[in-house]
Formats: sequence, structure tokens, C-alpha cells
Amino acid sequence: MKRYYFHNCMAWALIALTISFLAPTLNACPYRLPQTTISIKGQDLTVEIAHTPDSRKCGLSIRQTLAENAGMLFIFPNSRPLT
Repeated sequence: MKRYYFHNCMAWALIALTISFLAPTLNACPYRLPQTTISIKGQDLTVEIAHTPDSRKCGLSIRQTLAENAGMLFIFPNSRPLT
């Protein structure tokens, strides 16, 4: 009985470990966004352009970090207040 319990625990631990390694890949945004360089007050920034509804929805939600002087521009089809 102890051996069964041990093997069962090990199997669940292996499943949990596998999921934790795959989770960032499974949740990753499937879109490769166009990039450009912009300048604000003489500071160059490399930005990704989120210009479609799906790319805006994905946005920065999966990012753990951003490179220094990097960001994302969210482009909408018309001008209106957004929150």
C-alpha cells in the first residue's frame, strides 16, 4: 500500500512539474507583432505594435519583463476615450 501511495504521489508531482514548465508556452501570445523604433524627447524606444483586436487583447499580459527602453503601442481604429 505504501508503494502505491508513493508512486501515485510521484506521478502527480511529475504532472505538476510538467505543467509548470509548459504553462508559459501554453499561455503565450500566438502573435508575432511588428516592431519599430520611436523617439520621445530624444530617447529611442523599441516598441511592438498591437494593432488588431486579438493582438491588443493579448497585449503585455504574458510578459514577465520588458527590455530596457522597450514597450508596446496599442493602435485603435478610431479616437475615443479608453480605459
